[in-house]
Amino acid sequence: MSNAPQYLLKSIPTLLISYGRSGNSPESVAAVKLAEQVIDNCYHLVITCNPEGELAINAKNQQNALSILMPQGTLDQSFAMTSSFTSMLLSTLCIFTPDAGQVETAALWCENFLKNELASLKEIAKRPTQRLVFLGAGGLQGIAREAALKVLELTAGKVLSYFESPLGFRHGPKSLMDNTTEVIFFSSSDSYTKLFDQDLLAELNRDDQAMAITVLDKKAFNHDSELKDVWASLPYILYCQILAFYKSIDLDITPDNPCPTGEVNRVVQGVTLYPLDIN
Repeated sequence: MSNAPQYLLKSIPTLLISYGRSGNSPESVAAVKLAEQVIDNCYHLVITCNPEGELAINAKNQQNALSILMPQGTLDQSFAMTSSFTSMLLSTLCIFTPDAGQVETAALWCENFLKNELASLKEIAKRPTQRLVFLGAGGLQGIAREAALKVLELTAGKVLSYFESPLGFRHGPKSLMDNTTEVIFFSSSDSYTKLFDQDLLAELNRDDQAMAITVLDKKAFNHDSELKDVWASLPYILYCQILAFYKSIDLDITPDNPCPTGEVNRVVQGVTLYPLDIN
């Protein structure tokens, strides 16, 4: 929203897609209003978990807007977005790249993991990790970013987290590696991308600096069928959400409210909204 003039172009028909767990974050609501102010031909798709949120209510009253509500129960009451994030992600994939076979395979990956690997992950979360790095190529870098955020939020910053692409990690960020660092590597299913993934993994293993390196792929989820990267994002983020939850517990932090002193809040506060002069 703060960069509205770079993205909102008056004469170009635009679809603005708004995501919101609560649908009440001030900058999200303001972004919709700014788009309406600036763009001559603007449309809105709202994907939200809250039927009573401002985003959903406003969309009902606009002919150029559609609101898609997530199932009841995805409106997380805790601090961090988990079920709300995965439900909105799944909805987005089904809208823009529908594939019933990939939905089923992603669900099976998740089901296998939840049935068979939770005890193992709980033990992994007890490692004395001080830095947790998430690496993913292409679209998986976005999932790495979300994973890093969940760890930072749910551990109240006691575990420092970082995200990067496998290629980008060599260009300076790799200097953070030491024996308190754990790496979570999101494997790509693309044959070309895999070549670069494998090179960095081999390099990290040769360096022998990390406390641990975990590779997420179909083997980690006890399944033979491959997932396209965009669909693998669902089981990958599930793994990371649960890891962050267990780390929070291990650090004796309450996952539902890891920042009780209020420096950060479930719904963002303290945002000053400035008018945009479009003249």
